[in-house]
Amino acid sequence: MFQWKLETQTISDEADLQAEEESRREREEQRHARNLAAEQVALELVREAVDAELGSVAEEAVRAVKVDATASVVAEELVNECVDGEIEAAAKEAIRSARNEELERRLRQENMMGAAEEVAEDLVAEVVEQEVADAAKKEVIYCG
Repeated sequence: MFQWKLETQTISDEADLQAEEESRREREEQRHARNLAAEQVALELVREAVDAELGSVAEEAVRAVKVDATASVVAEELVNECVDGEIEAAAKEAIRSARNEELERRLRQENMMGAAEEVAEDLVAEVVEQEVADAAKKEVIYCG
């Protein structure tokens, strides 16, 4: 009977050991499953943080590109305005210069015409004077 108790005890001890081993294995599997779940959660949190940071960096880059594009357009418009202003000023100066040259040409022409008229009047006066003098001489010659 003692031996039977001992065998029963041994079987019972082995069953307890197996139950303990099974319980330990289950706890180990649960711990392993929790660790895997924690790693997956941590990995997902890292991915979300990286995605959020990448999104933020991308938005900032897009904003910077838009600012650069706007600055380029504004700079080009300012340059065009300056160039247009310079072209307009040069055109006005060229027109003013051409008008002055035309006025000077007309004045010279009027002066030349005035001088020619004076010379013509002087010549006519001389010719008339000469003709009058010749006519007077002829009259004196015929009358006398």
